[in-house]
Amino acid sequence: MHQPPPDNFYSGTLIGKTIPAIKLPATDGRIVNIAELKTNFTVLYVYPRTSAPNQPALKDWDIIPGAKGCTPQACAFRDHYQELRQLNATVFGLSTQDTAYQTEAVQRLHLPFSLLSDRDLIFTHALGLPTFKIDGYILLRRLTMIIQQDKIRQVIYPVHNPARNAADVITLLSNFHKL
Repeated sequence: MHQPPPDNFYSGTLIGKTIPAIKLPATDGRIVNIAELKTNFTVLYVYPRTSAPNQPALKDWDIIPGAKGCTPQACAFRDHYQELRQLNATVFGLSTQDTAYQTEAVQRLHLPFSLLSDRDLIFTHALGLPTFKIDGYILLRRLTMIIQQDKIRQVIYPVHNPARNAADVITLLSNFHKL
């Protein structure tokens, strides 16, 4: 039930795809259409969910491959944010949690970037992003996309070490700049 697709499955199916023109609510109050961003690179890290402090994890959370690590991943992107900006990248996180819930995480974790909500799974279904179900929730599997203009240039899937994901993205972006 909780088994993820094979490694690199989504890398091969997503690279080169055009980002769909879908508007997503952001935690800073904007409505963001990633396809229309005028940035050199957009880093979109996709994660299952953050949990509020002092709340129990969802049932079986610790045994679902790739579920744990959302907070360390967000904090790593926070801690490497200036390096990512120097590489001309705009950063967003994406989950199926609603914007109010995500806003709490942005404030608590002091994130300098917005989180986007795909609560209705419109963006998820348009790209065929991997999901799983738990306790009545449909959640996204962890992956990271590097988008150049409106095309997916690189995908990291699976993300084996969420706390290292931002550093891996920096390496990829640095290599893109050398080309």
